[in-house]
Amino acid sequence: MGCGASAKQNHDGTSTSDLRIVDGLSSDLSVLDLTGKKRDSEKGCNNSFDLQRAATYVEISAMVYADGAYWASSKAGVGSLKQGLGGVSPTLRYWCGGLKRDKVLEEDNALCLVALDSKFDKTWGDGSGEPPGSMRDGLIHYRDGKYDTQAIISLRPKKREVVVSFRGTEFSSDPSVLVRDVMTDALADRVSYPGGGKVHHGVYSALGTVEKVIVDTVKELLKDTGVYDHVTVIGHSLGGGLAVLCAMALANQIPNAVVDVYTYGGMAVGCPKFKERFDKKVRACWRVVNDQDIIPTLMVGRVMGYAHVGHDVHINEAGLWFDCENKVRDGVGGRLSCFTDHLISNYRRLLDLFSAIVCEQNRDPAIMLALREAWEVYLTSAEQNQMVLTVKGTRQGSVRCQQVSAPNQLGLHRILNQKLGIPEADLRLVQPEMLRLFWWYGASEIDWSIFVIAVYSLYLAADVDTRKWRQNKARWHQIFRHFDSDMDEFLDQKEFTAMMLEIGQQGDMTHEQFLAEIKKDFKSIDVNIDNELSFSEFMLWERTHAKHEHQKHVFSCSVSTVERLIAKSQPVAAGPSSAPGTPPAKTTPPDHTGPGTPPAGPGSGDPLSLNANSPPGANKARLAPLPAPSDLPGVVS
Repeated sequence: MGCGASAKQNHDGTSTSDLRIVDGLSSDLSVLDLTGKKRDSEKGCNNSFDLQRAATYVEISAMVYADGAYWASSKAGVGSLKQGLGGVSPTLRYWCGGLKRDKVLEEDNALCLVALDSKFDKTWGDGSGEPPGSMRDGLIHYRDGKYDTQAIISLRPKKREVVVSFRGTEFSSDPSVLVRDVMTDALADRVSYPGGGKVHHGVYSALGTVEKVIVDTVKELLKDTGVYDHVTVIGHSLGGGLAVLCAMALANQIPNAVVDVYTYGGMAVGCPKFKERFDKKVRACWRVVNDQDIIPTLMVGRVMGYAHVGHDVHINEAGLWFDCENKVRDGVGGRLSCFTDHLISNYRRLLDLFSAIVCEQNRDPAIMLALREAWEVYLTSAEQNQMVLTVKGTRQGSVRCQQVSAPNQLGLHRILNQKLGIPEADLRLVQPEMLRLFWWYGASEIDWSIFVIAVYSLYLAADVDTRKWRQNKARWHQIFRHFDSDMDEFLDQKEFTAMMLEIGQQGDMTHEQFLAEIKKDFKSIDVNIDNELSFSEFMLWERTHAKHEHQKHVFSCSVSTVERLIAKSQPVAAGPSSAPGTPPAKTTPPDHTGPGTPPAGPGSGDPLSLNANSPPGANKARLAPLPAPSDLPGVVS
């Protein structure tokens, strides 16, 4: 159970809240004010909190991390925003809307983003040497001896929206980036803000390096009100602080500008007087905070004199609260929660979970009860034992024989089939999809949230095309993993060739001709397959290859081939467990550090470090349905 609220921020800076306790298993969730069902959605957005927007913006916020974010191929190294879309990975070009803008793809990406036109490109500096600041294709980067500020200006024409997103503190492979970010964070004395109030010295100075170019560009875009009528500024961590000050600058410098703000684990950047001015100027500000995330708590209070602006949206695995002082902690994560709760991947996962549980289709309490029952069986009624050999023996030169207890996949399938009517053949995709989401979120375990998101996206999403696309993606990921023999989430030349020859239809072509045609198609989207291929790059090709007429002839994935390979990869039971429900020994998964760090993926650490390894009852906090609005944004993940 959680404390839910519909909240609006008024233009005069006052706010109204209707706090109430809602039961996540009740069909009467009373979330209409939050989902926007009562408002004119054709006009875009208003000042009500919208979880679909929040889930979309957290994905966009993650894209600004230039080094090792989930969209990047690790073999590409550090992305360079200074080169615009030409300096980043092909998958980022897709998500930024570059392929849509350049007509490589006709359909929108899942975030509905279109890249900024190159006519806005510019550089700036003091005139001596190479300009430290540049904007190309909407990708902004300013770097000098003190500051390293990155942002992206993106367009969402269907929403009539301009989006400005800021990068937070980056734990980069380049130590100088982290040093500059930490210096910005640490410069915490307050300086006067034009018009009244005081703000964080470091963040204010960092924004000053890019403020003019952002304000001028947004002002130009908002001139034509028939295309864009509002701007949303977003960011995670340090990026959240930059977003708040940027929103204030836009509201001050662009007459009648409608400005919204969504931040994730954002830091406080102003004094109470600045907060008062901000809440009157900016239409709405929603600060999403994950449970024990420590960053939003720093410097707040009388000692340092900082105060948060806008509304607090507190989330964790037990519920959602608006401006609620007595928040329930979820008890998940242990002593490092103050740091792990700050990871942007955990914000993405929780917001997707909220969306899945309270969508229109899932309001029937019978659905949630069935999912809870299926998950409990999956965890606590293990009926499969497997013997594995590991080279990590107790003494050097030995091989250890170890028994592991697998989760009860057959029991999970039985309940989902009986209670939700999901065909038995389709249920083969549930575990592959959970493994894909495990990689996507950079998770250390597969838990209740990943399970619910998987079942929702595969079978319960409202849009039929979305369900088909997610089922297709789950199949592809299972095939990809089948040929990824070293489980590093990349296919080398040998693995890639084996996969393509297995699933492709060559016709009259030789192997060499067939592979040459495939390579040509990858090259058309700037993906080099001579070294390694990531799953994101493969799916980008899968989405674009149908545009090439010759490719329809040389490549066609047979459903029977897919199902055969999936069936091959399913675990085989080695016999009944000695005591159903007896938990195996708990394992400690590897930790991941720093916002923007690449997802660990099944290749780093034990790929079977599932949540089933926790004792019965250890996941009770995870099993509480989350009262929150809106639908999971389609194929965002």
